[in-house]
Amino acid sequence: MLKDACGVCKEFCEAEAIDYEQKEKEIELNVGAVILSPGFEIFNAKIKEELGYGNYPNVITSLEFERILSASGPYLGKVLRPSDETEPKRIGFIQCVGSRETDRDYCSSVCCMYATKEAIIAKEHAGEDLKCDVFFMDMRAFSKGFDEYYQRAKEVGVDYIRCRPASVKEIPETKNLLIEYLAEDDKKVSREYDLVVLAVGLQPPKSVKEISEKFGIELNEFNFCKTSPFKPVESTREGIYVSGPFTEPKDIPETIMQASGASSKVLSLLKDVKGSLIVSKEYPPEIDVEGQEPRIGVFVCHCGTNIAGVVNVPSVVEYAKTLPNVVYADNNLYTCSNDTQELIKEKIKE
Repeated sequence: MLKDACGVCKEFCEAEAIDYEQKEKEIELNVGAVILSPGFEIFNAKIKEELGYGNYPNVITSLEFERILSASGPYLGKVLRPSDETEPKRIGFIQCVGSRETDRDYCSSVCCMYATKEAIIAKEHAGEDLKCDVFFMDMRAFSKGFDEYYQRAKEVGVDYIRCRPASVKEIPETKNLLIEYLAEDDKKVSREYDLVVLAVGLQPPKSVKEISEKFGIELNEFNFCKTSPFKPVESTREGIYVSGPFTEPKDIPETIMQASGASSKVLSLLKDVKGSLIVSKEYPPEIDVEGQEPRIGVFVCHCGTNIAGVVNVPSVVEYAKTLPNVVYADNNLYTCSNDTQELIKEKIKE
């Protein structure tokens, strides 16, 4: 394995994109508008010491659990807990970690639904016997289809418990965890879990003060970019537009809508030069296949365990080979990946 400053990367880079002699330089651009969309930071769960993150191996964040559920994650999509890599029987989700409290008195918007999604997917991966409890303050399923998804979660066995857990304690012998909370009837209750997932909230990026000073824009009381209700993509400085969770916590669809709105505001400033930089797209010449027999290629996707978990992909490939005019059939782990796309292009050329 070649390491350090050997320069081998430059030799292997077909795009010739590596320049070891490149120096840092500043470039000044004269522009009429700027769109700021620096994103967000997730709350550092270690600050909530009473919840045990960083001390107990089986207390993880929602982002870490997302990776566990992924087919390309540490356990290839299997739901396992970190301490001993065994399948958990009970998972507890604690909501509003780092949100709706004295220092950050706002809702992070996305946590209710991503926890609901993770609970449903966990049950799909591990089986119906997996018990998932979601400890929440209020369910905020406010966007299109969200409430139906929340109802579906309850139908498949996800249990929602209205409370704010006071603490998480580990049982040393088993590494299991006790969640202690006050029930709605004011009785103290504790429940044992194999794995606890903390739904960490969203907060402004670390560089928000620097961004504010550099661009001359104001921040609100939570250090998100200050906007007005009727001008949600405009900052307090003319010509500087904003989008995404830089203005307040929001999910991906809402971020895309706001980014489109910000782009539209900027495009309206360019109406006088509309179409002046359009370049006609050139397509490669089509291959004349007139009079030839049809040639069909079949590429069956595993999609991790999303498809391969319910479909016998190799059998589908073998069956496809028996169909008329099929000259090529194969299976791929991820058909949408760049390497598979290149393979498909090569097979088409053949």
